[in-house]
Amino acid sequence: MEPGITKAQLLDELQQENARFEALLAAIGPARMTQPEVAGGWSIKDIVAHLTGWRRRTVARFRAARSGDPVTPPPWPPELQTDDDVNAWIYAANRDRPLADVLSDSREAFQQLVDAFSAFDETELRDSSRFDWLDGERFRGASFFGHFHDEHESDMCAWLEQPGDIIPSISMKEMRQMTEDTLTLTLFYTQWKAYQEHIKEAVAPLTAEQLTLRAAPGLRSIGENVAHIIGTRIGWFTETLGEDGGEAKKAWEERRDAVRTAAELAQALDATWQLMADCLARWSLADMQQTFPDDWEGEIVHLSRAWVVWHVLEHDLHHGGEVSLTLGMHGLKSGFTS
Repeated sequence: MEPGITKAQLLDELQQENARFEALLAAIGPARMTQPEVAGGWSIKDIVAHLTGWRRRTVARFRAARSGDPVTPPPWPPELQTDDDVNAWIYAANRDRPLADVLSDSREAFQQLVDAFSAFDETELRDSSRFDWLDGERFRGASFFGHFHDEHESDMCAWLEQPGDIIPSISMKEMRQMTEDTLTLTLFYTQWKAYQEHIKEAVAPLTAEQLTLRAAPGLRSIGENVAHIIGTRIGWFTETLGEDGGEAKKAWEERRDAVRTAAELAQALDATWQLMADCLARWSLADMQQTFPDDWEGEIVHLSRAWVVWHVLEHDLHHGGEVSLTLGMHGLKSGFTS
């Protein structure tokens, strides 16, 4: 890691770079992402798949550097030795895949990169000998978007500025505003994810008896508060917003009233976070303004996706705080809100 920057700055820089990349994709729009001839016959979708393919190799290298295990081989055949051969393989492997799957892979690979860095402590990141493939080169968050900036950003921006019948061209001023809006949302979501991880880490080691602890008679226990967080996420996202909860919803509702173990609660926190994260990655800024009817004590109100997301976020914060308070009152580790 470059001297003078901290691990927190590295992660923040990564998030800012990714927010700008996502804003560029949002400005281009899905309808234009599969049109060919952006660069050498590639579409925007092909470029995203190309960047993801190489990013997965980077993730595998950093994971191995952290664990000490051998690097997981990349998916392309080992006999491919040149970058051009690998690029051709990535293109062929993704050419006929749905756009939504390619975008989902891109976002997943970015999160894996963030998680890989998060696993290191500050001292480890400064030890260049751990990252032998970099030949001593120091890195920062922006380093991992260098190939995008050097080789592909100009082609994508040029494509964005082309007039077309499908989507009116968007001005760079409008794109910059979208970038700032997307960056703000990304930073909020990143901190929300960190809070979710703190709740999970605080609850996962608890015994069945500790999960029943309460701050006072008549208040929810630790386990009940976490179950309430999980159930509320599922309720708002699937029942109000109409999202398919998939296995997360099915697994929870099959035993809705059951007393859960700490491991089950941690697993459900992960599953419901993934449900929400998939939605947040898919929804555009315009999608966030769409409203949905809801019955509030006999009165029909219309709530936007943005309002629902905020409500679920502040609900997590409120009941996570109750969990922290109860843990602290009973002498258990409770520092996840600091």
